[in-house]
Amino acid sequence: MVASSALISIYYAVVLGWTITYLQHSIRKDFTFTPNWTASRPGLIEDNYQKATEFFRNEVVYLKGDKDFEIQPQLVLSLSLTWLLVTVILVRGIRSSSKVMYFTNLIPIAVLLFLLAYSFVTYDWDVWNKSFNLYFSPTQVDASKLLSWEIWADAASQVLFTLGHIFGGAITLASYNDLRQNTLWTALFVILWDTISSFLFGCLVFTSLSKLTSDLNVDIEVMFNTNHTIGTMGVEVIFIAYPAFLAEVKSPIWFVLFFLMILTLGIDSLIGLVETVTTALFDNFTRLRNRYFPNVCAVILVMFLFGLPMCTSSGFYIVECMHSYTCNLSLPLLGISHIVLVCYVFGFDDLMTIIRQELKVIVPKCIEWYLRLALKYVSPVAFCGLVICAARNTEFHALGDHTLPGMYNPLGWILSISPFLLVPAFAIYKYIQLKDKDWHLLLRPTQDFLPAYLREHSNRPDMYILADY
Repeated sequence: MVASSALISIYYAVVLGWTITYLQHSIRKDFTFTPNWTASRPGLIEDNYQKATEFFRNEVVYLKGDKDFEIQPQLVLSLSLTWLLVTVILVRGIRSSSKVMYFTNLIPIAVLLFLLAYSFVTYDWDVWNKSFNLYFSPTQVDASKLLSWEIWADAASQVLFTLGHIFGGAITLASYNDLRQNTLWTALFVILWDTISSFLFGCLVFTSLSKLTSDLNVDIEVMFNTNHTIGTMGVEVIFIAYPAFLAEVKSPIWFVLFFLMILTLGIDSLIGLVETVTTALFDNFTRLRNRYFPNVCAVILVMFLFGLPMCTSSGFYIVECMHSYTCNLSLPLLGISHIVLVCYVFGFDDLMTIIRQELKVIVPKCIEWYLRLALKYVSPVAFCGLVICAARNTEFHALGDHTLPGMYNPLGWILSISPFLLVPAFAIYKYIQLKDKDWHLLLRPTQDFLPAYLREHSNRPDMYILADY
């Protein structure tokens, strides 16, 4: 989890740097992308889409070629601002980052509601009707698409990314809670909040796409298959399609609000990823806590340096390589390792007993049976299927209908498999440390398997509430 969080943090900060670039340009009076803030004419949206594509390629990622590694100062500056913002937020650790997360969670919802309200007031009812038919109507579903593994991989990565439990972010932040925290209802609330956020953003995306296709006088299928292609990766929707739509709005404030929403959402996720790395570091090397902030700065500096290759003219390909292979290979592999270790090595029944008896959480039987079915049987099969399909496919889209250059495939394989290989590597290391002891001890809880404040403030054997479990 820690290795995956570190890898994702490196390229995720670069993507947030692109968002900062858009914010920088949108507040300038001579913003070169927007052709006209006050007027509308036939073909304006089409012009906007072409200009948005050119702007993204030439002014944001400086895309020239897959072998051009010239450092771009603007990208370095944007990346520096991203990491500076994260550093300021983490200045006091969880005490400061937890307060900022209230802001980063509420602001995106507010902006989404504002944008939806604006579209409801200004769009024709036909556009809204079309968008909701596309979003909700079962007749609009292409059943053949459900047989595509890429659809399920995108859906799985969306859930895993937004909830953050595979990378350890949710587990890390939950570790700061009290032992008796009702984790069941907290988990249900987080899932509900994530579902509402995804639902609202889906409404906004489909409404905007309907407006865009209406102005271009093309079907939405054409948007994904011609020179207006939006592509399969989310980067085109956020950085090309939606800016093209926002360029028609009569005020640049919506441009600023949209990318402020993307930035706050991204910063919220990046904080969780960095917290996972730093918390693991401090838990294993407790002396480093005495100099918390300098060590956090050191971790961020290392991530910044690893992100510099993505600030080159071909850095976009590196970002898409890391993103594609991480989502399609690394995430399912990590999911399988979680399920095997928790449900089969440690034991699902033992876990539920601890939750009930030690954490004092009441778990209804129906929820327990659902968790048993989902975790022990459905999820492993789904993850294994995604891994097999991803391993058979080595062609990922970089931008629109352009595939990722073949020279990046070996890098992608290394980055996707290396975090998963750390699990057996550490298992072998611990086995060697056992020497002549029974290897089954590695599969049993130790006296350290309890909250740190109980372990540190009591020498009584009976305080090791989970020691003999």
